Formats: sequence, structure tokens, C-alpha cells
Amino acid sequence: MESNFFLQSSKEHSFEDLNIDEIKIEELRDTFSAFSSNMEEVLFAVQTPFNFAVHSELRIRANNLYNKNKLLARADALRNHYENNASKISEKATELTEDEIKRGALDHGLIDCVISSLSDLEKDDAIKKSNNSTLRQSIVIMWSSVESLLREFLRICLNSNHKYATNFFESEITAKYWNKRQLTFDHLKTCEFDISMKMGDIALEINPCSNIRSITAAFSWVFNPESGFLATINSRDFYYFYKLRNLIAHKNGIIDQQYIKETDGRHIPGQRLEVTPEDFSKYYLLSKKLASSLITDGKVILDKLSNDTF
Repeated sequence: MESNFFLQSSKEHSFEDLNIDEIKIEELRDTFSAFSSNMEEVLFAVQTPFNFAVHSELRIRANNLYNKNKLLARADALRNHYENNASKISEKATELTEDEIKRGALDHGLIDCVISSLSDLEKDDAIKKSNNSTLRQSIVIMWSSVESLLREFLRICLNSNHKYATNFFESEITAKYWNKRQLTFDHLKTCEFDISMKMGDIALEINPCSNIRSITAAFSWVFNPESGFLATINSRDFYYFYKLRNLIAHKNGIIDQQYIKETDGRHIPGQRLEVTPEDFSKYYLLSKKLASSLITDGKVILDKLSNDTF
């Protein structure tokens, strides 16, 4: 790809196949809907230059096509003695243009032309910086959307069953991050001394489950080892997604030795990391995959909790 502008999206990028309606719990369904909307909006944002370029090129081609056909219509008018009928000439030109558009006259070489235009735009330093900034910040938004989804699912699970929540706090896997001794009088007071259905809220106050270690610990406890969702959480790509988000959010993408060490990357300290369209697409699809598997695998967990068969 010659341009670092995000170009076309595929059906894979669509969230229409995310089965949100299958989620029975309304507050969780609302969270998934918000996640889907955030992801679609970030896609629109990074595609804006491409969409503008496409519309601009199509407008130019349509105008050129119409002007050409208006000359043909005038020639026809002279042959058929209606050269003074401007309305009929215009109608004939429009008819010819629409016929050519239906045959794909505007589409030939369109994408190559758009890529060329965007590549030229990148020669403008301000435009290139703006585009790179949009791609970088898209990573932060996507991670925040994923994190909110994970936090809400964990909160609902722990709120659903106090025995399940007790096991969570006492498990060797999670106790390191959620120490039951941190449960305070203020927690009890806030819940009016009935915490049986508020253990998820309390857990996230003790530890917001926002770093890779606590996320991995929490969901390794919640899900079976063979879970597809857990496989994604434990994947190298998910780890890199988290580290990339942190570098952008905390260092504005400026590479340091810690990032190089943690990602085994071949980077130069002090340089700003450039997020490519391929990076964007990879983490966008990873986020979608995570959400989709959470719906499928999460339903099993929530059903067990509602039936007290965990």
C-alpha cells in the first residue's frame, strides 16, 4: 500500500454480524451496543480522508462525463434541428451520462487514482501528521472500548452470584489483584450493608481491571482454558495491543527502552511510532473477535450463574 491512509474496509469490519440481541441482560447488551458504536465511529474517523478523496474523484469524473455528453447532445441537436431547445439538450446529456455510469464509466481505475491522490496529499507534512495522529489515537479509543466491555462483563458476573464472587476473591489466581482485606466499611456503607449483589462493583473499586496482568488473571479464572475468548486474551496480539495503547496514551507514541524490551520490537528510542493501516485493521478485527467470542462464551458463564450451577 503506497498510502498510509486507511483505504477500503471489508465485510469483516462490519459489526452487523455481532449477535448483540442474543444477550439477555439489558445493561450488558447496552455495553455491547456502545462498544459496537464506538468501533464503527473510529472506523469512520480513519476512513474520512479516503471517503473524501473518493467523493471528490467521483464528482470530477461525473462532471467531465456530463460535459463530454453535453457536447454529444449538442451535436445530436444540430443534426435533428432542436439546437435551440436547451432543456432537451440537457435531458439528452443527462441520459447519456446516466447510461455510462450504469456501465461503470466512473469506476475504472478509481481506487488507483484515489491512492495516488492520497499519496500526493501525504507530501504535505501537516496532513501526514494529522493522519498519523488519527491512526494513533484510534488505538487508544479501541482499547478503551475493549476495556469497558471486559470490565462490565466481570462486574455483572460477580454481581450475579455472591458465592461465585466469594470464590473469585479467594482464588489463588485472582486474590493477588483483589485482596478481600481491602473491602472496607465505606464499601459496606455505600451498599447499605448488603453487598451480596454488589461484589462486582466493589471488585472494580479495589482493582479496575485495566492492566494486562489483572485482566489475564480475572478472565483466566472466569473462563475455561479451552475458551476461544480466553485464547484471544492470552494471545501475543492482545498483549501488543495493550502495550501499544499505553505507549500512545502515556508517551504520545514516543518509543522508549521499556517498550522495546516489552515488545521485542526493532525500534529506535526517541522516535514516534507510526501506526499503519495494517496495524489499525489488525487490532480492529482483534477487538471484534474478542467481543464476538465474549458473547458466545460469556453466555455459558452467565447461564450457569443464573442457574447457580457454576
